[in-house]
Amino acid sequence: MARPQSSSSAGLRSFFSPGWLITIALVMGFMWVAFTVLAPWQLGKNEVRSQRNERITTAVAQDPVALATVTAADGSLPPTADWTKVTLHGKYQPSAEALLRMQLINDTPSLQALTVFHTDSGETLLINRGFVAADQAQRTPPITPAPEGEVTLVGFARVAEEASDKPVALVDGVPQPLTINPQQIGEILNADLADMYVQLAADQPGVLHPIPLPRLESGPYLSYGIQWIAFGILAPLGLIYFIAAEMRERRREQAERAALADSNNDLAAPTPAPSSPETAHTAPAADQTPTSKNSKQHRTDSGGHDRPQHPATRPRRATYTVDAAHATDLWRDEDDERF
Repeated sequence: MARPQSSSSAGLRSFFSPGWLITIALVMGFMWVAFTVLAPWQLGKNEVRSQRNERITTAVAQDPVALATVTAADGSLPPTADWTKVTLHGKYQPSAEALLRMQLINDTPSLQALTVFHTDSGETLLINRGFVAADQAQRTPPITPAPEGEVTLVGFARVAEEASDKPVALVDGVPQPLTINPQQIGEILNADLADMYVQLAADQPGVLHPIPLPRLESGPYLSYGIQWIAFGILAPLGLIYFIAAEMRERRREQAERAALADSNNDLAAPTPAPSSPETAHTAPAADQTPTSKNSKQHRTDSGGHDRPQHPATRPRRATYTVDAAHATDLWRDEDDERF
């Protein structure tokens, strides 16, 4: 009864080999990363996209509010106020302008005009006046200058982007940054800009081609997050399945080896011949007749001479040899008598 327990414990100990331990550690590590890093990362992006869609939907439907009501004390814009529709009054500064390059609008390369604007409340910020198609010869296309004088604008308050790791390029004397980062652009334009900008709505003073609003779609982030959760669940389940399959295979091999060993033992064991008391104590008559090594039996040939009778145990060839010699003697005696 102790044999199955010992074989089972030996089978479990075999899973503590370096290969199995590394596999188990990798599966557990993947499960931890899937649950704590990958799934939250994708689900977080889905949450950010959903909140942005809600803000855009609300901003389009609501009336604009004063810019000062949504900005912080340092002039920055909280992420929760991104895409808020605002209104502001002031003047453009047409000489202080940059072109945002390497942008795709409706799958078309474009440049976006970023012009400095001074508000009546004393704020200085960038206004994204829209885009123009990029020149295929990589030359700066003609840009309609911003209007002079005081204007009232309506647009969408936007959070500043991260600064590019590449310096701002100067093309035809016009700064062309890669991102809308007011601090980086302000250093080139010698302007102290607020850490946010306003994207002009359609039909506003100084607008070029208005930048279309983003598509209100959640993207694949939710499905990606669910997939990582599913992978985190399936990984340990798959490991358990393979361990169980390996244990079943080893038990099957052990059972086959045990059956083969039992079969070999049965074939190797001698089988005694059946015997009865009568056959054990009864011997043939020939075996019961005592014989001596030197005793001889005689028989008479056709001439009346005695011929030695050899034991029945002597080989047949030896008997033939003795008979031939004796026959020769008889023939010699008959010749002597004849002559």
